[in-house]
Amino acid sequence: MRVKFWRLQEERLYTTRSAEPIIVRYSIAPGERVRNRGGEEHRVRARLEVERKGLAIYELEAGEQSIESDLVPEIRDIGAMERLATLTLAHPEVVRARVEGLELAKLGKRPGRAAVLGARVQWLPHQIDVACRAIERDPVRMLLADEVGLGKTVEAALIYAGLRHEGRARRVLILTPESLTIQWLGEIFRKTHELIVLLDDERIDDADTDMPELGPFEAYQRVVASIDRIAKDEDLAAQCVASQWDLVIVDEAHHLKWAAEKGNKGANAAYRLVEQLSRQTRHLLLLTATPMALDPAEYHALLRLLDPTRLTIRQRSKRLLNGLRLSAMSDGKLARPLTERLCLSRSMRMP
Repeated sequence: MRVKFWRLQEERLYTTRSAEPIIVRYSIAPGERVRNRGGEEHRVRARLEVERKGLAIYELEAGEQSIESDLVPEIRDIGAMERLATLTLAHPEVVRARVEGLELAKLGKRPGRAAVLGARVQWLPHQIDVACRAIERDPVRMLLADEVGLGKTVEAALIYAGLRHEGRARRVLILTPESLTIQWLGEIFRKTHELIVLLDDERIDDADTDMPELGPFEAYQRVVASIDRIAKDEDLAAQCVASQWDLVIVDEAHHLKWAAEKGNKGANAAYRLVEQLSRQTRHLLLLTATPMALDPAEYHALLRLLDPTRLTIRQRSKRLLNGLRLSAMSDGKLARPLTERLCLSRSMRMP
């Protein structure tokens, strides 16, 4: 349907395939003021019964007759109260679209959020929620623990896009199992249109040959690498840790093993590498698909990488509770020193 707007001097095209009418025909009421194409003002007396080629004919106060296409009524936009009183209500879908549009416009005012919304991905609401909440943080240190198929990679890519757009992720390291390096390379490119370097043996040799003074981790700003390949090579691990990274992403983080009672000897090479990186990296994302299947100690070991103070608080709380149980068993009441420690424990932040 083509509609000509005389005041705007333009013609617009509307679809007629929608179940709900997009354009409603306006009927000029008797007594309304109108203008003709020449700009002359008239007042409508009545609408005649006859029509001409489907167009209504109106009789003006001066006695003239004009078809509706030659008349421009002075339509006044009524307020919300008048709309409600006359039941002139917009379709709920129109209201919903308007509200969502305003919310998206508000979200898009921040560069990081605009990058999240502009990523080339068919995202789900929970992914946008996670990414936008992450962008608001500083530093961004999170454990993404969705089940398989819920889009942890998408969430990480959206967070990366937002941080990069705000200038907070210029140097990025993505550590994954060997079998997933190519997949991550493609995912980042498809979702954020960002080219990153796959740090395989060939690229490592090229960097050592062409830029020996820099090394592979200083030669490339954004890389994807096999975590086992780096962790098991002491020289590469040392170079990796010595480099300053803005963002480190670790996929399949449940393969990082650590036992508190064994100290450093209870950690595998991958865990030791990520632990050293976590100390000097501002933003850290750990991705794991099996959080509930992990032993509580293993789950706590991952949180320890994000916030080392959690372990100290957990150990202090455990010792305090054990002391309470032993004291109650010995004499049935709490000793004064233990009571003082209990009062102090109220200020402790539980994990």
